[in-house]
Amino acid sequence: PRATLPGQPSAPIDWVQDAALAATGLELLGVRDPALTGRDPTLAWLWRQAVEARKAPTATTLALVGPEGSGRRRCARWLARQLHVDGGGLHTVVDGEVPEPPALLASVLGCATDALRTRLHGLHALSAQVGARLALLLDPTTPRDVGLGLALGILGAVARQVPVTVVLVDVDLHPGRLRLASRDVAGPVLFVVTAVDPPPHTPSHALPPLSPETLHRLLGSWAPLHWRTASAAVEASAGCPGRLVRWVRGQALTLDADGRLVPAKDVPDTVARVLEAHDAEATVLGLLGPAVPREAPAAVLERLGIDLGGVLVQAERAAHLEASPAGWAFRTAGLADAYARAERGLDPTVLRACADILDAAGCADRAVDLALLAGDLDRAVDLFTNRLSWSRTVEQIEDFARRLTSLWDGPPTEALHGQVRLLLARNAVSQVHPDAPRHLADLEALAAEQGWTLTAAQCVKLRHVRGDASIDEVVDAFDAAPSGALRDAFLVQNLIEQSSPDRLPGALDLARELGSRQLEEGVLSAMAHVAGDVRTAALHARERANHIETSSRAYVLVFAQHLLVEGADYTGGLAVGREAIAWCRLVEQPQALLVGLVNQAICHARLEDWESAARTAGYALALPRQPVLTELCRIVIAIDAARAGRPWPARELLPVVAAMRPAIERLGGQARWLLEGLETAAQRKSETR
Repeated sequence: PRATLPGQPSAPIDWVQDAALAATGLELLGVRDPALTGRDPTLAWLWRQAVEARKAPTATTLALVGPEGSGRRRCARWLARQLHVDGGGLHTVVDGEVPEPPALLASVLGCATDALRTRLHGLHALSAQVGARLALLLDPTTPRDVGLGLALGILGAVARQVPVTVVLVDVDLHPGRLRLASRDVAGPVLFVVTAVDPPPHTPSHALPPLSPETLHRLLGSWAPLHWRTASAAVEASAGCPGRLVRWVRGQALTLDADGRLVPAKDVPDTVARVLEAHDAEATVLGLLGPAVPREAPAAVLERLGIDLGGVLVQAERAAHLEASPAGWAFRTAGLADAYARAERGLDPTVLRACADILDAAGCADRAVDLALLAGDLDRAVDLFTNRLSWSRTVEQIEDFARRLTSLWDGPPTEALHGQVRLLLARNAVSQVHPDAPRHLADLEALAAEQGWTLTAAQCVKLRHVRGDASIDEVVDAFDAAPSGALRDAFLVQNLIEQSSPDRLPGALDLARELGSRQLEEGVLSAMAHVAGDVRTAALHARERANHIETSSRAYVLVFAQHLLVEGADYTGGLAVGREAIAWCRLVEQPQALLVGLVNQAICHARLEDWESAARTAGYALALPRQPVLTELCRIVIAIDAARAGRPWPARELLPVVAAMRPAIERLGGQARWLLEGLETAAQRKSETR
């Protein structure tokens, strides 16, 4: 028996020995797992990472990357299976699409959804905080993205008791969520992701092509192929064992005089038609990937005039193929030539059809890639600047701009160029990127050169976000732009922020003319706030958030939380704040996140939970510094330290706070309350001395 601690993976030598014994036994039976042949270095890397992940204070996300047929999925599943055999904690494998958050948590814990509380209690992971998260997770009104964050948080609590591994097999998971998982799950959870291309900001291991010698050994143990047939199979595989197997299985093979398998000479016409249709389906499947409905390829093929179903039924009747639970099993002819044709070039019509399917399925990044391949630059820009645009980093946008410029035959059209430059400036400002001033200046110069008054007004808005322009200047800039639906929507949005009693009724009429429920709720919230009815203002702001699916939702939720705090509804502020903070992290908006964390710390403090208040303020200190808000966080931590009798950081903090006291007091009653608490704590410390 192994000397293995409970929940601790054994040393790599153990699985190497086990794998060697298993492979020897299978080889005696003439069976070998093609996906794992020659993959010992990859398996060793996975095992080392699994061992190291157990020692990490937060989650670890790894990516296993390789082309179709490389064996990346089989290697990832091997890790989950091996950890299970070895007693390495809790594991689950997610194929293709992440289930609803409660179901994901239940699959990891190995229980039914309605038994989650009992299971967490049995794992000694059911604290008051986890119980509150679980209640919100099981609430059917909780948004999916927020629920995913809650499920990951609970997994972090579980992982502090027992190791947790989640294998995501070709799941279309946005890179921001991968970073969210790695950064914010406070426990040693291991996420293993398989993908064709390395996800950004994620440690990756690429499966290299297998050598021809390894592939020949694999074929020799698998089927009695003639050497010419084996060489053709190895050449067609491009070093991928999965392609090798598909090539051999798809051939029309017959036995020669020596009992070796060789290609048959004649292929029936019906089979040729089946192969053509099957090749089209295989090409489309490869383009779409696993994150779309299985009926999607048929929809693309139908658009291209290929009746796949009819051809397959006809071929089955002719006994050229047979149906099986796994799909269609071909008895004759291969797909190697078809795959080679697909690699040489794809029909733009196919690419555009696949891009439309992917866009409808929410796979925006893949849709952008296919639109660029098809040469449809207008469509590519539209997809890139509309879907998930709020989460794109400055570096990603700059890379897209370079790709776009390289595909233009002549100078880029200014309209498309302007869309990309606007996105670049907007995201640089919202993400507090060091190059934000340069990108904003470039956009202002382009808008002035082209006479784009609406873009110029948006530049003023971005300068306001940076603190370089007043909200009155923003409203004046949009007033000066030509009237239109987009300009009117921007104008209403900024009138809400300006909250001028004289202009809000007109803004309400304009919002209703536009038919925008979220703008209407925003104006109603501003009107209630101006009238002094803070709670009604908060209700309208919360309702407004329900009608927003972009990054703006994070800001609106933070504002609703702020209104509840202003109205002294601290319990309600905590509830809305949890959702607001989850959204801010998801869409990576550090400025809004800092405000949300400060509000959350104030709620905890007002409810006399100073320990939670200080912990929340500590999270905020890790964000980009904003002078007044950052000092409020330091004040919360200092008051908690004084109350608990810990070292008192007065020497450094008090002079800084005194210097910016007027700015802190301008934030309102809650900030003044914290200042008074700091002064009281300082006085008590002085009296004690």
